[in-house]
Amino acid sequence: MSVVTRSKKQKKKGLVAEIQQELQKVTWTSKEELRTFTKIVIGSTFFFGMSVYLTDLTMQSFLQGIGQVCKWIMGGYA
Repeated sequence: MSVVTRSKKQKKKGLVAEIQQELQKVTWTSKEELRTFTKIVIGSTFFFGMSVYLTDLTMQSFLQGIGQVCKWIMGGYA
């Protein structure tokens, strides 16, 4: 039974070569695509954040209204 062992240096060289081969297969986005996608992400994030904010304000107002109705019904003891 023969065991083939590679030195750590050979393993690292093989790993680096494999990484370089994989990086050559990658198709990178162009600068214009990157700008467009960045604008989409920023716009979507802003829209989502404003939606959460407005929903929070609505729910807060609704709950305060319920609190006021309870105070009115209970005569200020709630």
